[in-house]
Amino acid sequence: MKRVILFLTGILLLQLSLVAAVNSGNNEEKAANDNTIRVIVSPEMRELAGSLAHDFTRMQGGADVEILPVENGDFQIITDKSADFAIIPGKVPEGLGNEWVMAIARSIVVPVINRGNPFLDKIYGKGITRMELAGLLTGNKPGWGQLIPGESKPAHVYVISDQSAMNSLAQYTGVAASSFRNENSAGADDVIAAVAKDPLAIGFCRLSDLKGSALAGQVTFMPIDRNENGKLDYIEMIYHDAGSFERGVWIGKYPGELYSEVYLVALKPAGGAISSAFARYLVTSGQDVAEKAGFSGLVAGERLAKAERLINRQSPDDPSGNIFHSNVALIVILSFLFVALLVSALLFFAKKGGVQPSPEKIARGQLNPESIGIPQGLLFSKSHTWSFMDRDGKVKIGIDDFMQHIVGPVTRVEMKKAGEKIRKGDILVKLVQNGKQLHLYSPVSGTIAEFNPLLKSDPSQLNASPYTSGWLYRVEPANWMKELQFMEMADSYRKWISDEFSRLRDFLATSIKVSRPELQYVVLQDGGHLKDHVLADFGPEVWEDFQTSFLDKAR
Repeated sequence: MKRVILFLTGILLLQLSLVAAVNSGNNEEKAANDNTIRVIVSPEMRELAGSLAHDFTRMQGGADVEILPVENGDFQIITDKSADFAIIPGKVPEGLGNEWVMAIARSIVVPVINRGNPFLDKIYGKGITRMELAGLLTGNKPGWGQLIPGESKPAHVYVISDQSAMNSLAQYTGVAASSFRNENSAGADDVIAAVAKDPLAIGFCRLSDLKGSALAGQVTFMPIDRNENGKLDYIEMIYHDAGSFERGVWIGKYPGELYSEVYLVALKPAGGAISSAFARYLVTSGQDVAEKAGFSGLVAGERLAKAERLINRQSPDDPSGNIFHSNVALIVILSFLFVALLVSALLFFAKKGGVQPSPEKIARGQLNPESIGIPQGLLFSKSHTWSFMDRDGKVKIGIDDFMQHIVGPVTRVEMKKAGEKIRKGDILVKLVQNGKQLHLYSPVSGTIAEFNPLLKSDPSQLNASPYTSGWLYRVEPANWMKELQFMEMADSYRKWISDEFSRLRDFLATSIKVSRPELQYVVLQDGGHLKDHVLADFGPEVWEDFQTSFLDKAR
């Protein structure tokens, strides 16, 4: 049997050597083309693209970015010039033939008011509806009585003199921009200065115009009652600071008509190293350039997720390819699979019995309280972790089955090192799935004696066996007797998990809006039951909202 395995392995190595030789022979031919990136841009993106190209070539020695301007939506130039990317604002034109699309910046129009406004508390209790905004923008004598019944003070309205911003306001309010009162139209700095001086003023500008000093001073956001129910619901609470507001926009809690995305569109199925570096640059270092150019950058979690997704994106180095390359690659893959299957079969029959499946594994199906494993003998925390004191006095910690069912396949686990001290409530671990991440909190205080090394090489153990081989740490506890009082035994924890399912449905109903038909297939199975791995099919914006709205609130 060993001779057979060695023989087949030799065949596989020979195939790999052939591919390596072919690739080596073409490296010189590709080198000249790999260092030039061709990017088409619409007219309004020309200045931004030029700044990005200049900064990227400065950082990436030897690279060249060729900007190809497109006038009047004539995207035929894409085919003629064999462009690699396009940078386009708003909706991506149909027929572009794109391979993938990624937002790299935003232009966000915001209403702002003075912090000294006498009606500030009432406004932050009710928000402003689109019809009320329309009345302020078009009325002959706008007044605060339009927003706060019974008030008679005038409202001084200032609008940024920017056509695209006014078009966004027109789209949201349903009123033509030509109908807006224009006597107080001004530049962004003048609008912000006027609002900062006047407690009765309302201004409309871009988020990027609001420098940190403005928001830290007398200017603040005017909240929008998006669902128009006469009050600001929890889901609309995004206006207290710039960070919360930007995350709210990313997650989709702000009216879509008031912001537009700037997209990077990949026009080829694959790209070389320089193309990949350019795409990663746009969502990392290039964010500073975009912000200086007057756009709002991506939020921190979004940048991290997109950068990691680009790193993990599998694409061949040669975008053109040829039949010979494809055939050789196919032969190698089939050879590898053949050898792997044969070796597995030989090893299986060489053993008595073979490997038994883990009893903890539950096939992906519907998600309900009965599908969650909760073993007796463990102590459970509301941070969705479990604890168990070993005979040597150290406490073993892991995640519960509920969390792995929610997250789905974990692709990476970020863990603390042995010797690190932790306190109850500190971040214990980060669960990563293709760039999307959640962090869970420690149920105990103490010093980490050891971490599970298996999770570094095989994070899937968190899903397969969260209570056995998928454990996280062993901890030398510092306050065990006091902290175990906050933990639950299996029976009471199961009752709590049932309540968690109710909270989960509430989260999905508000943050993901399950009632929308186009999202129901992602969240629900036939019959209205929750799907297993319910977060796996959603993007990082939903994961971040799940972190703040679901996990953090249970601390």
